[in-house]
Amino acid sequence: MRTSIDQTNTSPEYVQSVWGKITDMTDAKHLDTIGQASGALLEVLEKLKEGKFEGYEDTFKYNNKDLILYALGIGSSVKNENDIKFLYENHPEFSAIPTYFVLPGLMLSMTTNIVGSALPSGNAELSNILHGEQYLEICDDIPTSGTLTTIGKVFDVMDKGSGALVVTNTDTYDDSGRLLVKNQCSTFIVGAGNFGGKKTPIIGVVPIVNPPNRSPDATCQYKTSEDQAALYRLSGDLNPLHIDSDFAAIAGIMTLILHGLCSLGFSVRAVLAQYANNNV
Repeated sequence: MRTSIDQTNTSPEYVQSVWGKITDMTDAKHLDTIGQASGALLEVLEKLKEGKFEGYEDTFKYNNKDLILYALGIGSSVKNENDIKFLYENHPEFSAIPTYFVLPGLMLSMTTNIVGSALPSGNAELSNILHGEQYLEICDDIPTSGTLTTIGKVFDVMDKGSGALVVTNTDTYDDSGRLLVKNQCSTFIVGAGNFGGKKTPIIGVVPIVNPPNRSPDATCQYKTSEDQAALYRLSGDLNPLHIDSDFAAIAGIMTLILHGLCSLGFSVRAVLAQYANNNV
């Protein structure tokens, strides 16, 4: 069974909140022989020895100012009256833009060694880390302030030759134990490959969805400002790669680049506006 459950938290409230996962036998395997059972047990023991099941936990606090700063960081503007609900805390429909909630999982990655722990070296240099892919699932109504708990683990590691690809899963809960969001993040570590690892993902790594072979249903254009990365990073992604040209040069990047997750925010803003009347 593949879940993200904090095995150290045994409070009745938390157990109740994850009971569906505990009893979910979707991925359970039927072992027909003692030999299969012994092999499965040895595999689990080996993963335990290697720390593959080690969990990480982080606390994430936010309020309306954080949501407004994030909205500005992904291009929301008072010039667009439909954006005011994301920029004014007293608006009757004040809301969080859903992509804000990539941040709890990202902050866990930045405040722990969850990515580096998956590598043979046990560590990853910040200048060699690049965000690869992101999956975000909103599981319940998202509040406009709160203190959240994020539980994460390494889910998969691939050897891509020129680097390593580490896939992490994180689940984020409110203070009552309610699951709010699930994130899966693929992080590419330049120069960490060629360690003899596998090349392809395991089942459970969310695949990239190919765009349909037709003209787009709708189009829109958003313009980023020269200060977009400097503004967006204030929401938490403080990697100097996006603002320090000397640091970027160390990573072989000659021109400062915008955060990929900032581009994701712009994209989701466009989808909300075009197809959901900005109803998050």
